[in-house]
Formats: sequence, C-alpha cells, structure tokens
Amino acid sequence: MAAKITIHTTFSLIEKFKKDTSLTENEQMLLKYLPHKVQNIIWELHNSMKFPIPYCFSTILTAVSGSIANSKVLCANNGYTVYANIFMAIIGESGENKSQPIKWFMEPLWKRAGEILDEYNKDLEHYQKETAKGNLDVERPRKTQYIIQDATIEAIKEILHENPRGIMDVFDELALWIKSFSRYTKGHVSEQGEWIVIYDGDDLIVNRKGNSKVLHIKRPFVSLIGSIQPYILCDAFKGAGTEDGLLWRILMTHSEHPACPLLWNDEQPDENLCKDWSKIILSIFDQSLGVDYEHPKQIRYTENGWATVRNWQNEREWEFTSSRPQKELSVWRKVQVNVHKIALILKVLWRACNEDVLEIGDGDKGDLPTDEDPTGNEDFIGMQIAMAATHIMNYYLDGALQTLDMMSKMFPKPLLADQKVFLRLLPADRFIARSEILSICINHGMRPRTIDRYLGQLKGSYLESQHGRYRLSNSGKMAISGEKYQPKHV
Repeated sequence: MAAKITIHTTFSLIEKFKKDTSLTENEQMLLKYLPHKVQNIIWELHNSMKFPIPYCFSTILTAVSGSIANSKVLCANNGYTVYANIFMAIIGESGENKSQPIKWFMEPLWKRAGEILDEYNKDLEHYQKETAKGNLDVERPRKTQYIIQDATIEAIKEILHENPRGIMDVFDELALWIKSFSRYTKGHVSEQGEWIVIYDGDDLIVNRKGNSKVLHIKRPFVSLIGSIQPYILCDAFKGAGTEDGLLWRILMTHSEHPACPLLWNDEQPDENLCKDWSKIILSIFDQSLGVDYEHPKQIRYTENGWATVRNWQNEREWEFTSSRPQKELSVWRKVQVNVHKIALILKVLWRACNEDVLEIGDGDKGDLPTDEDPTGNEDFIGMQIAMAATHIMNYYLDGALQTLDMMSKMFPKPLLADQKVFLRLLPADRFIARSEILSICINHGMRPRTIDRYLGQLKGSYLESQHGRYRLSNSGKMAISGEKYQPKHV
C-alpha cells in the first residue's frame, strides 16, 4: 500500500506568498522550490522573528548538505561524480539578522551530535577502565564528531581521519575562517589551498609534526557555513586572494532588504516549528550514519533531468565565454559545479518531507510518484528537481557576481602603465562604442587584441558599460595619468 504523501495540486502557500508585495522575486523563487512543510517553517519564522528568507533558505541547504555527508553521491551522466558538500556565506551588514537563522536551523543537529558525543565519552571511559584492568581485547571506540564550530584546519584533519562520514563546520563569524588563510608557515602550503582540496574532495595526506604516522584521509567531506559583512569579505580576498578560486567556490547569499528595519512585534512562532524541522533534518542525518562511506549510495539523473542541467550549463557557458569579462567567466566556471550539489540536496530534502515535487515541468520517473514509490524514484533526479536546481544556481551565481562587483569597486586592481594610458585616450564624459574605441586607440599604436583585452580587464572597475558602450568610471578618472603608450612588437 502506498504511503500517504502531500500532493502539490493547489500550491496554496505560493499563492499566499505572491500576495505579499514585500517579497522579492528571488524570495518567492526560493520558497517555491521547497516542500510545503519547509515553506511553512520559513514563513512563520520570517513573520514572527524577522528571519530573512534567503538566509533561512541557504542555511537549510547547508544543514541538509552536512546531514547527507558521504552517504550519497550524484553520478552525472558524463561520468562526473559530485558529493553534497557546500561552502555557504551569509552576507549582510551588522544587525541584518544573519546569525539567528543559522543557530535556529542548526540546533537539532547540535543536540543530536551532542548525544552521540556523550555515547562516545561513555564508551571511551569503559575502554579506559578495561585496559587499566589489563583487558587488551576491548576495542578502542572511534571518536564520533559530526558538527564542529570554528575549528582550525589541523583539528579538522584529525576529526576527518576518525570520521569518514564527514563533518559540518559552523562559524559564528566567517571572518575567523578567512583569517586563518594568512597563516603561512615556512615549508607549508597555505590553508586556503588545503580548503580547496577539501572542497574538491581530493584525498588528503597529512604528515603530523613529531609523529611518524601519516594520515590518509579518503574523500574528505566538510560542509561549512558562517555569516560575514560585505567589506570584511571583500577585504579578505582583495588583490591576489581570488586567483586560486576558493572565493568563487563559496555560495553567497546577500540580503534582499538591506535597508529593511527589524521592528519588534507581538507575533509568536508556532511552538511546533522546531519539532517539525527537527523531524525533517534528523531523518536525513540519521540515515547517513553507519553506512559504507567508501561505497555511498549512487543517485543519477534521468535522461530528461540530465538534459535540463546539461543544456543550462552549455547555454550559460556560451554566454559567459562570448559576452562576459574574463573575471566573470572565471567566477562562472568555479560556481557552476554547485548545480549538481543543489540537485542532490533538493532530492534528499523532498523525500525526507514525504512530498512530491513541484510541477514546473512534465516530470519523469525521477520525480513523479507511483503506487510503489510515492515520492518518486529515490535513485534518480528528474527534470523537475533539475530545473529547480538550475534556477537556484542562477540565484547564487548572481550573488557571486554581486560580490565581484563589490570587490571591484572597493578594491580595484592597480593599473599597469599601459592600461592607464589606454584609459586616458577615452572620453571622460560620455559612453562610446567599441568601434570608436578601436579607432581612437589604433591611431595611437595599439593593437585590436590589446584593446579588447583591456576592455575585458577594466570593465566593471575602471570602465562602466551599458549596452556594449563604455565610459570611464570614477575610479577610472582618478587613475588617469600622463604616460604615453609605447607599442610592444612581438
């Protein structure tokens, strides 16, 4: 007999959201792709405790990600394998209620992790007593620690070695994580590079000081979240800080209402909200315990699901390759892999809520319920989940580009002498087309490919652009100097 499920036929909550004119299009979109049970939780917290919807959504993604850990993997149709780990930054000014959503949605996981640690401590105490008696047959318990806070990279590697399932790292302030990147030690790689290895899931080989034992950590899994102010984030990664690509591996959520006052009211959150969320997230977490982490459950796309993601990636790749500056292209190529992670996270969340998926497409065997499998085929991601993942990924891509724009304005990269001369050749008070720029600069000895390279490099920081036309920005005007361009003949 088929299990009882919630069928989305009326989308009553979505209709209610649409009537609220205070919600942005992004907020409506993020809510739309969540199960009704989760929509209701966010909506109640938004109204009663003023939790920003994007912050709630991003925290939920991270909580589900860390709860899946190494128990499941998405095998894309081109042979690419993707785990659910994500790095998430909640970006907003001081006082924008960034930390409270993280604390609220992570609370059930903290409690469950505490219970598991208590059991470990009891087992460890028993082990120590038995060995003190001379009983050497008793097995030493393995430390079980699945959620940590503000830990150093050294501590994380030790924990990962004892916990092949993987962990979640929750930061009160993400700046604490970023500051660790500057801790260079002679003869050691930077922590920033090590975090890229962890994000990519490559094996870690750890040589510990004063210990001949070498740790081999297979498939390190860390999901990470924290809040940070825009200036602190941009300042931390300014200059060469973006060159290795770690920043663009982070999913970024910006406030949709930066000037919105957080006014007190008499609304009380439903007392059952915490119970409802705990039931959902702990069902995912508990399923990830005690499985074969070297051979995780494999999830695949259906043919239609894969076509949806593949076509989205190809279309956006052409867009960024043909019409976007090199910096934006670099951002896109680092961010895009998260679409598969989001698809896997959504799939698991929908099944945990025992609801069918939104009818945003025709659906297929990976989405639509049957008598045998009322929440869709658990082994496949169909086109509805795939389409939702692409729309959500567009949101996070825009967040990364917003951060890039902020960085360009706050900390524009110092100009080369030839770039300064190039800017000096342009009119300072009007937009001009590329053809006119070519004409001006070629007459001064520049080559067309050099001109196009400078346009791509300086767009967004020293040059404003509008419909294919360019004008000096305020930063560009300030950078103009009197150097004369000297053609370089190769």
